[in-house]
Amino acid sequence: MYNYAVQLDDEFCTTMFSGAYHPAFQSVKGYHVLLSIISMFSISYFFVAYSNLLAFHFNIKILFFFQFFACFLQAAILGIAQTHHLVLALISTNPCDVVLPPWLYTSLNLPLIFSMLCMEFSQILMVIERTLASCLVICYEKSTKTIGIVLTVIAIIVPLITCLYMYYDDEFDYPQMSAMATSPDSEVKVNYIFITINVLNFLTLMHSIGLYRHNQREVRVMRNQDHFILSTRYQMNENIISSKLLWWMSTAQLIIFLTYGCAMYSLRIFLEGPRSAVWQAVTELCYIPPLYCAVMPIICIVSAQNLMNDRNAKIQSLITLRSVGKEGWDNYQGLLQKQWA
Repeated sequence: MYNYAVQLDDEFCTTMFSGAYHPAFQSVKGYHVLLSIISMFSISYFFVAYSNLLAFHFNIKILFFFQFFACFLQAAILGIAQTHHLVLALISTNPCDVVLPPWLYTSLNLPLIFSMLCMEFSQILMVIERTLASCLVICYEKSTKTIGIVLTVIAIIVPLITCLYMYYDDEFDYPQMSAMATSPDSEVKVNYIFITINVLNFLTLMHSIGLYRHNQREVRVMRNQDHFILSTRYQMNENIISSKLLWWMSTAQLIIFLTYGCAMYSLRIFLEGPRSAVWQAVTELCYIPPLYCAVMPIICIVSAQNLMNDRNAKIQSLITLRSVGKEGWDNYQGLLQKQWA
């Protein structure tokens, strides 16, 4: 028997964990399992079918793939946790059977929080990397891969430090029936972290929109000048494609994580103490970061398809000769000159 911070008996478990046996709560767990499967399938499908179409610089590509890894980890851990919780609720005979051992709660909760923070900070660092690429457009194509590696290491270290700040003094000795639950000892710090992250998400979105507009202006200027070499032109086009993709991803991330942060913050303020089974199900349903794991591959697939269609259209326009008007007459003259030269 584990040493919990409160007296664990049938009365306490019936009051605090009645939702584990409620159909609504179990339906939410089934929804999370299904969402996790869809997310992992979508991520795998993107890598197999579309990853080669996004021919980005190594520095953005390594951060891009790291975010995919974080999303896959989030979906996998969530699927495992919710499957375990659902099966445990279905086979348990005692109200306290659904209480997770501290070691199991810790081993599931920490990877969920870590992967979620990795998703957040990798997005911020991708925007920073694209900013460097836009500012150093003349020489960035030939730049070292060190920038991407350093930013990826930062995307790992910062979430680790954040997790350490959130849980360094937590004993993990409060009974929990879900890996998504927040320990009472860490609730205040978790609230601060989510407020900070939502502010960073908003700033990242605004910056990514500005970056996309900046790259559009640079490409328009480039088209009117002839001194840009081919690699620079390629880098500018890549900046437009990647910044537009980051704009979409930042928008999705801001909407999802802002909704999640506001929902959880409101629930902690207005629903103190024991909650009914239905409200426990609502609280579980409000854990929506895995939704980003399902949306992100779809955004990337749509972006890759649009990129492929644009490339095909440009190639077709280059090989198609106009046959009417002034341009058609110029083409006809050119063919005659080549024929009689």
